[in-house]
Amino acid sequence: MDNSQATSAQNLILLGKGLAMNNKKGGNLKYVSLVSCIQSYNDLENMIKAMKVSDKDMEDWYGDKKVAKEMQGDQLEKAFHFGLVYLDVSNCALTNYAFKMKNLQKENDPKWPCFMHFLASPQLETVNMSNCKLTK
Repeated sequence: MDNSQATSAQNLILLGKGLAMNNKKGGNLKYVSLVSCIQSYNDLENMIKAMKVSDKDMEDWYGDKKVAKEMQGDQLEKAFHFGLVYLDVSNCALTNYAFKMKNLQKENDPKWPCFMHFLASPQLETVNMSNCKLTK
C-alpha cells in the first residue's frame, strides 16, 4: 500500500475482508506490507476482525446477491481466513491497545484479543512490528 500517508480505517477493513476472501478462494497472496499505513491498534484490530467471512459474504462479493439474500444457517457463520506468511506493519502507530497481558494471564479462561489469535496463526512466519510504539 502507499505508505506516504496513513490508510483510512474503512480501507483497512476492506483490505482485511479482501485478504480473507483471497484465502477462502485459494488465492496466493502471501506477503503484505503496511509500513506506516495503520494509525491505531483499533484500526489493526478491526482489519483482523474483517478477516472473518461467511459463505454469504463470498456470494455477496463474487456471486449473485439474490442467492446471497436467501442463504441461512451455516452459510451465515463467519470463520477466520488468513493465508499470509509475511506481514510488515512497521512504523505504524499501534498504541492504545485495551488489554494488559499480565491481567489476561491471571484469568482462568481469558478472552484473548483477536490480535493475539492473529499472531498465533500457524502459517504466519514473520511479522515486522518495528517502531510501532508498543512500549509505554
